[in-house]
Amino acid sequence: MSDDDEMGHMGTDDDDKPDHHENEEMNKMDACMWSVGKIVFRNRWCLLITWILLAVVLTGPALVLILQRTVGLDKTPPAGTGSAQAMQVLDSQFKSASTKRLEMVVMKCKDYCSDISDNGVAKVYVQQIKDRVQRFGEDNPGSAVSFQSYFDFIGHHQMINPFSSKDKQSILLMWTWSVPVETKQKAEAFVLELQSFIASMSSYTGSGAMEIKLTGNVLLDHEMMVSIFEFALHECNTVWLPILILGYVLRSARLLLLALTPMLFEILVAFGLMYFVSYYLTISYYALMMMLMLIMALSWDYALFMLTRYQSERASGADVERAVVKMVSSSGSIVMVSGVILTICWAVMLGLPDMFKTFGIAAATAILVCVFAQITFVAPVLAIMPWLGPPAGGEDDEHRSEAGVEEETGALAHARQFRSGSYYFLGQLLTAFPCNLISFVVVYALMMPLTLRFLDNFDVAKFEFTKMGHSFEMTMPRGSHAFNTSLQIIKDFDQEMTLMPVLIFATNKLSPEAESAGNVSVPLVNEGLFKLNCQMIESLIYETKNESYELRAKSFQSPSLPIDKSYVRSSPIHIPFANKMFEQFFGDMMCPSLSQMDMVRKSFLSRDVLFSATAEHLDLMWETMVRKNAMLTVVNPAIDPLGPQAFQLEAKVRTVLQDMEDRGKEIIPDLKYYFFSPASVVTDLIGVTSSALPGCFLVCVLICFTLIALWFNALLVPFKLFVTVVVPITWTYGAAFAVYEDGALASLGIAGLSPTKHDGLDWTVPVFSLTFLVGLALDYDFFLFERVYEFRSQGFGDRESIQLGLSATGGTISAAGLILGLTFLALVFTSELPMMNQQGFVFVFSIVVDTFVVRTVAVPALLSMSPWLNYWPRTMPEPSYEWLGQAKTKLRNESRGEASSLMNVEGEESSESDPEGSIASPRR
Repeated sequence: MSDDDEMGHMGTDDDDKPDHHENEEMNKMDACMWSVGKIVFRNRWCLLITWILLAVVLTGPALVLILQRTVGLDKTPPAGTGSAQAMQVLDSQFKSASTKRLEMVVMKCKDYCSDISDNGVAKVYVQQIKDRVQRFGEDNPGSAVSFQSYFDFIGHHQMINPFSSKDKQSILLMWTWSVPVETKQKAEAFVLELQSFIASMSSYTGSGAMEIKLTGNVLLDHEMMVSIFEFALHECNTVWLPILILGYVLRSARLLLLALTPMLFEILVAFGLMYFVSYYLTISYYALMMMLMLIMALSWDYALFMLTRYQSERASGADVERAVVKMVSSSGSIVMVSGVILTICWAVMLGLPDMFKTFGIAAATAILVCVFAQITFVAPVLAIMPWLGPPAGGEDDEHRSEAGVEEETGALAHARQFRSGSYYFLGQLLTAFPCNLISFVVVYALMMPLTLRFLDNFDVAKFEFTKMGHSFEMTMPRGSHAFNTSLQIIKDFDQEMTLMPVLIFATNKLSPEAESAGNVSVPLVNEGLFKLNCQMIESLIYETKNESYELRAKSFQSPSLPIDKSYVRSSPIHIPFANKMFEQFFGDMMCPSLSQMDMVRKSFLSRDVLFSATAEHLDLMWETMVRKNAMLTVVNPAIDPLGPQAFQLEAKVRTVLQDMEDRGKEIIPDLKYYFFSPASVVTDLIGVTSSALPGCFLVCVLICFTLIALWFNALLVPFKLFVTVVVPITWTYGAAFAVYEDGALASLGIAGLSPTKHDGLDWTVPVFSLTFLVGLALDYDFFLFERVYEFRSQGFGDRESIQLGLSATGGTISAAGLILGLTFLALVFTSELPMMNQQGFVFVFSIVVDTFVVRTVAVPALLSMSPWLNYWPRTMPEPSYEWLGQAKTKLRNESRGEASSLMNVEGEESSESDPEGSIASPRR
């Protein structure tokens, strides 16, 4: 029958219900999905047009989201933590500082410079850069640009020039500017234009030539974004391999085209929906990258399950309508449950801090869009254009009848296509005792070393990962020029400067409005608070002395900054015995009083004669860092802001501040210190996440397993599957620790499989992946068990159902696992972000193990042990088709409602070999 003939028979009353055999098997959920299939078929044109309109409408918001409303990895402090309180003080009292960004340009002599201050080329370059920066500030008044350079300090005898390198061969210029979200795109465009201009200047090779490099917060964010976009391009360039696998399984160019088409609609719709979420939560580039990968992987995976089922139904002789409805009601239900499980696994991240919430929402959005696309886009397209699929089967049955072979009907006929192949043979072996027990034990024994390695970094009692890595380098593109330049600046310049400083706030009684101390009559700020702030800096310098994270007076920026001997020793005008005199009068350092600093700022002699530059910079510092009842101190430690030393410093600062707060309350009862730094934010994030993650994991497992139990009305099967889900997760993390902490694969020389220095596995990797791994493991287990359950409901025996289920899903799940694994494999080999390499490895290892070890060997073996537990308390029908176990010679076909004729088995060979057509029943 042609497709046109079949379309002409659609919509008859007989087609509104499943056939008699299917009706016997149906529960309420099956009947519901059958109705959904009918609704989808009848409204096929409406659904297709709706998808087209959605894609058109949401294309604009999707582009705006990508280009304007995304940032780097958002690490907003969790509510209620010390970092969050410090952020509130920053926003309320020092609002201009909360959006401040720092950019730096370093110029180094290409040939040796005897006196860089006389380098005319450098002077011209600095002035040209300064003009461009100040012009941007004039065009964007809200940016509040403040520019400083080496040449601003030439001729000021009273100040040390902080912008000259230790070897006097490099100079520094920098500017701070306010970059809120709404001006982010303008700032990035300006920085890129300036970078191009600097590259042209750096190409000069004549006399006085300078090597010029740019770095800064905005440029680093841009490099992260570019790295993610480049990864997306690499991903698009490597999709040919998953597409080949998809095409090989479908064996139809037309079906392959249909499988690829929904992805574009899914990307536009999912990204467009996230645009509206961006008004409530900060969306990171990483979240969009995860959405893209999930859409690519799940779109093809789900299409594979849908279209192979459609092929199977058509091969059984079903017309287009029945094949589409059956596809939606069977594979569609599998895809829907899979999507719900994966959505739950990501949605539980809503119980974690904001940086993880956005990932959870983004991933859940992508998954749900993929599910709805398969049911309401792929199915309608097949219904409208049936020529995309295969013709109806039946020729093979006619040939068998002509050859005198008795025609099989009902469930047996439908199962015939699965009664061959390697998975069918494997199912026979794995379901036989003691082979099932031995294979299960052997798999888990071989993987035990990975579980033991996992336990080295996991506290079972606290349900907490331990000794995890965290460094700024792991979040930056490998080989980032801007990042390497910032590290070089820290190394070459004596004046310590970092792009991610530590902020300390000393407060008295905070007023509801930020009132600048520079506009208040004397006393400008509480004298006691001013003195305590200086003593706090002294304590930090003393407590960190001789440590790897040692702080000096030059590490701080504060109006109450103590003056130490290094300022005298480094003075351009060397005074004999100055160092000795300073130590004799003041000791190691001296704390200036509020009245002394006020005199320097305001007296005529100091402002206009002796300390003009000092007074000018103090005024600027006073305006930005001092409020009537609050003072800001900026610390620039010369260390990785997220490395191990940063966390040691963070712990030391917390201790010192608590001690100063306790002592200072005798003078100022309302004294309170707040502390904000990248390390403090990560510490608070780790603390809050570690306490919330066990609950999220438990909720995820309970909901998912409860859903499976209710779906099959089988209360004990989740407990069986639990062993095949949770234990393999320990294998995955054990392998990740071995690779990225022990360097197990470092000898391969592949950057994505090598440790990042001594950082180990990044602490965010388990948080982002733990619940998702639960979903991935349950996903394929559910696909397999759904077919096992289906065959058992049709009257096949316990072992036969497992064998047929493995055979029916083996090739499809293996192909789906390969597609999913290859999609995430790009994270390991093409991403320049070490953290993403690790994330990709965890996903790929889990997918491969689950697809080819757990689902192929462990799950069938486990299901065959006490198989009645798989369905309890549901009563399954008496087996009608059995051929495994003891040799039998009779067939009872209850699907026809009466005893069938007896079939003789050729020879006396054992039914374990199961030659085609030898089917027996153990009961009569």
